Amino acid sequence: MRRRIQHLDSKRRHAVQLSFETLEPRAMLDAAGFLTGVDVHLTLSFAADGTQIAGQSNALAAKFDSIAPEAEWKEVILRAFQDWAVNTNADIGVVTDGGQSFGSGGASQGDSRFGDIRIGAIAMAPNTGGVSVPTDGRVSGTWFADVIFNTAFDYQSLDDIYAIALHEAGNVFGLDDNNDPNSPLHTSIPPEVHFPTANDIANLQALHGIRAPDLNEVPDSGGGGNQTDNDSFANATQLDTNETASLINGSAPSIVYGDITSQTDLDFFVIDTPGNYTGPTTFQLRSQGISLLAPHLTIYDNNHQLLGEAMATQRTGDLVSVHLPTLGSTDKIFIKVSSDNTDVYGVGGYSLVVTFDSRNEIDQATIDAIAGGAFRFLNSEDLSKFFDADDQELFNDDMHTNDSSSEATELETSPGYVQHTRYDVVGSIADPFDSDFYTIKAPVVADPLLNVMTILIRSIDAGGLIPAISLLDEDDLAVPFEVLSNGGGDLIVQVADVTPRNDYRIEVKAATPGALFDKGNYELTVFFGSQTTVLNTLASAAIGNGVAQRTHTLYVGKPQLFHFLLQADLAATTSPTALLATIVDDQGTPVYQFATRPGETHSREAVLLEPGSYTVAVSVYTLDGSTPPEINYKVKGLAISDPFVGDPNDPTANPFACPEMPGFFCYPGDVISPDPFLWDDFISTLSGDPPPLGSGPLTTLLFGDWWTWVWNEFGSNGPAFAQDDTYHTPTEGTLSASGTFQSNQLSALTVGSVQGILGNDIDPEGGQFIALLVSDVSHGTLQLDVDGGFTYTPNPGYVGMDTFTYKTFDFIDESAPGTARIVVGISADFDADGAVSGRDFLTWQRGFGKAPDAQLTDGDADFDGGVGFSDLAVWKAQYPDSLTPTPSNGDADGDGDVDGRDFLAWQRGYGIANGAQAADGDSNADGTVDAEDLSLWQTNYGGTSGAELSSALTVENTPSVALVSKNQLATLTVQSGQIPVTPLLSTDQLQTLFPLRSAKTLQKPLEQWHTSQPALLTYIPHPNSLDRIFSEYASQRNFSTRSPGKHAHNSYNMAEVSSLDLVDHVFSLWMQDQRKELFP
Repeated sequence: MRRRIQHLDSKRRHAVQLSFETLEPRAMLDAAGFLTGVDVHLTLSFAADGTQIAGQSNALAAKFDSIAPEAEWKEVILRAFQDWAVNTNADIGVVTDGGQSFGSGGASQGDSRFGDIRIGAIAMAPNTGGVSVPTDGRVSGTWFADVIFNTAFDYQSLDDIYAIALHEAGNVFGLDDNNDPNSPLHTSIPPEVHFPTANDIANLQALHGIRAPDLNEVPDSGGGGNQTDNDSFANATQLDTNETASLINGSAPSIVYGDITSQTDLDFFVIDTPGNYTGPTTFQLRSQGISLLAPHLTIYDNNHQLLGEAMATQRTGDLVSVHLPTLGSTDKIFIKVSSDNTDVYGVGGYSLVVTFDSRNEIDQATIDAIAGGAFRFLNSEDLSKFFDADDQELFNDDMHTNDSSSEATELETSPGYVQHTRYDVVGSIADPFDSDFYTIKAPVVADPLLNVMTILIRSIDAGGLIPAISLLDEDDLAVPFEVLSNGGGDLIVQVADVTPRNDYRIEVKAATPGALFDKGNYELTVFFGSQTTVLNTLASAAIGNGVAQRTHTLYVGKPQLFHFLLQADLAATTSPTALLATIVDDQGTPVYQFATRPGETHSREAVLLEPGSYTVAVSVYTLDGSTPPEINYKVKGLAISDPFVGDPNDPTANPFACPEMPGFFCYPGDVISPDPFLWDDFISTLSGDPPPLGSGPLTTLLFGDWWTWVWNEFGSNGPAFAQDDTYHTPTEGTLSASGTFQSNQLSALTVGSVQGILGNDIDPEGGQFIALLVSDVSHGTLQLDVDGGFTYTPNPGYVGMDTFTYKTFDFIDESAPGTARIVVGISADFDADGAVSGRDFLTWQRGFGKAPDAQLTDGDADFDGGVGFSDLAVWKAQYPDSLTPTPSNGDADGDGDVDGRDFLAWQRGYGIANGAQAADGDSNADGTVDAEDLSLWQTNYGGTSGAELSSALTVENTPSVALVSKNQLATLTVQSGQIPVTPLLSTDQLQTLFPLRSAKTLQKPLEQWHTSQPALLTYIPHPNSLDRIFSEYASQRNFSTRSPGKHAHNSYNMAEVSSLDLVDHVFSLWMQDQRKELFP
């Protein structure tokens, strides 16, 4: 039984080029004058028993297994759909069913969890064989095209099942019941098997066209519209070899979709072998999940000699393959796709995959996902994009060539349609600055007059682009339109009274450029009909300005599918604001929600409401909790009026049935009406705050409600990862070693979304996510945006570090908290740990020389964009020497232990002859920094400060470096006893560590290399390099491998450099080579 709907669904997935010649015109109108826009290349799944359908458990197998084996009754149901599909541009592909409840949130088509058509069975009125949801209605969501058999109906045989299935399949394809006793659309009890009549097929083709050739059989270039059929070796379609980011030809499979349009159709393809490849090759021909075609695959060499073949063994679609261990000498491979079946299973769509196995880098799961039917609307060029290095595949990326009205792409009429009555294109929005303009022409059709334009934009990627639309006339003036659907993956608008022959320009863009969901792929379909779709205004009121909630009452007389929209007038809000409508049943259980924002109209997938009383509560929410201004709103919608499920004679299932007035409903308030639902005019009001929402639901409502079904249905995922961040904001003064600061002239730090806290965070699934504040800053004020940008203003006079914590939220899960650190003022706290220490010196050392984009975390203390000696001076000034004990015994930074950071302090201060402090590396408090201080550090390394000196450094005399010509290759060999024996550099460690780094070339400017043998270190300076070594050494007592040529070459006296200096220099070389391991 078909349920009537007031207007047509406008989904049709059909890949076309931006321009092409048209085929022979065919009208595509239904009996009511609508122009259908649905894609009837459908998938189908059989729901397992126990799956919930409108409050009952599915009992399909339990009912039909008693009549015939499962394989047989499933085949007759599939055969019923195929009997219709072969006569038009339709396919039925069998897929598995995940067992989710019927009507679960999801897209109307292409849901990976189950088929577009779901087959189930529950108890209904005993005189009804089954019901179905036709594809020509505005039934958004997963109820679309479902078929439900009646377990209370008296099925006796496979023919009974076949007859009812033929009837319901015809309804699914958009055909009305009729009174022709020879038609399967005629109702008879007991059911009788009748095949589609000539009139039935004519009506079907009026809706969906005569089956058209596939994209590989394109019109010829002569202008006559004839097809270039790839039905022979001579006309074989050329397949390209593909490659991954490795750029190896053949490293990715070649994939193409096609169609066998009749039992005599043949499709030939040819592919060149990549390079001199002769290795194993696999060919896969798949109708499984795409159609019910029984495919036959045949492979030939370049001389048309048979290499292999495979054919189908089942009637539910199949996957057949041929594997060739070697290609031999052939440089071309021919592929023939056909079917041996002469019945309805000899027609259908397919995908073909060619894989050069030894070069292929793509796993089979990825190949299956691309070739499984979900992307049959793409050409082979777009399919190949899945294998490149791009993270986001953009279909038909126009590279910003049609971003304005004057650059609009002119669309041609879709093949098989009356001139200018339908247009289809696949496109993408690449970035916040992208928009796509298209030009179309209104048709000239007088009977009926096709002056109603419907525009459908479907977002291809779940959780991807949220589209918006603009419509302009020939003079680039805006054309108003009615929003029919806006949410759940679809944006549908309609315009009445368009002018025949006039051009119109359509702009597709992101709804919120530069924010969330502003990139992705879409399908645009434009079609013309004769009647408008009327959305009824069900309720209207105003909310806000102290009114937190309005409550309406809805009475439902019989089970119905409803399509609701919530429209809100534009209002001047100061914070992100949304209106939320919640439908609650008479038990107080929320059963459905839909939302919108001021100035917008939003919807969701259709909802099935059982008979009963419902409360519809409309609330208003703001992100910051502020009171919004008054906002006017309307609840709009439509319903399917014919019975859906339930026994009309069961009083418990029909609470409002009038016992003495069949066909009427007795609603509260003595209202008697034939309408199956009623909105009560009474509206109650709630002041104060709206019902509380958690941070997750609130942000989903405000920013992601368009994709509500994605968040609700695909909740099994990994949470995003929040990674810590560091920011640096300047002041008008400087920070002293004691931390005092006098200036009050602090400015706000504003960070955009690109540099914001989400910039380095990760979502495992690659989806969108937002920032939620967990703990606020302590020394200022913070305004955190959901996109990760923020504004921070420190308190007057404050200098130091401030922090806040946040979580990322991917509309399903929250992450563990992340910390954002804001360092205020000129500071050497490069690692933002709240203290200036040796670790910060290491940061400065690693970053030395970086310019001009250096940050605090690189070692830039003074905001000049570079890391240099001025930043080191800040570090010296702020280093906490007052905390260092005297004598320090090696604990130069006074942190309670002797470690690598203290060695750096000694290295920095080495050579100070008088007045040295403990923080300079003066371990024994004698006012100088020399080898004795290093000896104390070495002795106490790894211990606590205050440990007694247990050994002293002894170095045997070695030739003075001053005696060695700097233009001569000089080798200095030092026995292991001459090198300090410490926990860092013991003889055992020399034997272990240095051989691992033998012959290692050091980075410029040193150009040194060192080798070692057990207990022996050999240091070989490169010719002409000693001057640079000692220049670096004498000027800073350390060097940076990132800053060549920074120092003058005449700042030292070679005669004053002792052998100890050189030994120490070798030691510092090793220390720098190991610093990441030594100083975590």
